[in-house]
Amino acid sequence: MSQWNPLHDLVTLQDRMNRLFADVTQRRASEADQSDDLERADWYPTADVYETDAAFMVAVDLPGIDSRETGY
Repeated sequence: MSQWNPLHDLVTLQDRMNRLFADVTQRRASEADQSDDLERADWYPTADVYETDAAFMVAVDLPGIDSRETGY
């Protein structure tokens, strides 16, 4: 007959939780490596979305693009 050790159960639970969190963080890190470059961009252009009577408009501030060239 063995003596019950409640500390052993807590340590086992802690080890299992640590492995669970390690698996999740490793999985997220590998998914981030596989994501497209847009998700990892350091810069996002400012944008404004609004509705006119005829359409939805998206105005994006892009360096080097003149709005007069686009016709809008």
